[in-house]
Formats: sequence, C-alpha cells, structure tokens
Amino acid sequence: MQYHPVFETLNRLHQAFNDKDYDAIMDCYHEQAKVIATPHDVHAKDENAHESLTRFRKHYAEGVSVTNGDQMVVEVDDVALVLSKLYLAGAEQFSTQSTPAMYVFKKNEAGEWRCLIDNFFGTTLLDHV
Repeated sequence: MQYHPVFETLNRLHQAFNDKDYDAIMDCYHEQAKVIATPHDVHAKDENAHESLTRFRKHYAEGVSVTNGDQMVVEVDDVALVLSKLYLAGAEQFSTQSTPAMYVFKKNEAGEWRCLIDNFFGTTLLDHV
C-alpha cells in the first residue's frame, strides 16, 4: 500500500467515528458530502451527513470500532477514489470481517482532502439494485 495524504483524513474520520466525536467527523467531510447509511439510501438527497452517520451507527455499527486495512487511491486532479477494506471489531455479528468500502474525496481550496461520498457498502450496493 503506497502512502497518500487522503489516508490521513480517512484515519481521522474513522477515529472520530469510534470516539463518537461528531464535530471531528464533520470536519472530515466536504460541505456537500453524501453518506450512504443503508443500501437503500443511495438516492436520498435531503439528509445531512450527521443524520446519515447516526442512522448508520444505529443499524450497523453500534458498539463496534471501525478500522481500515488495505487501501488504494486513484487520483485525478482534486478528486480521489479510495478503495479500502474496512473492519468492524467488537460486535458478534461482524467479528473481524472486512467489507470493501468505497469513498470519494475532494481536495478543498486549502488543499485538504475532504470526504465527498462515504460508501461503507462499496460494490455490495449492487446486490440491492
């Protein structure tokens, strides 16, 4: 895995999620961020990232810690697609299984990477079409 600065933002995002620090979480998101809270929320437009994350935690991540494993980045200009193995540890139903998460990051005017699309479900969203 080759280092990319976007990993710093992703690591901060996961740590803030584990700490339930919603201010720190929101600092990792782009102002137009879309968080996919459940596989059926892909087209929801009115929910903000905080509401989506709260719903995601309730449905999938209550009492678990999120960590990431293998990651890769495809970057073009100020946009980066991040593919990552995501691990949820601490819940019986997930144990230490990984899921293929997918994120889109956008670099802001200050040159900082912010998450534009947070898709915990990765390509498994296609199973719900």
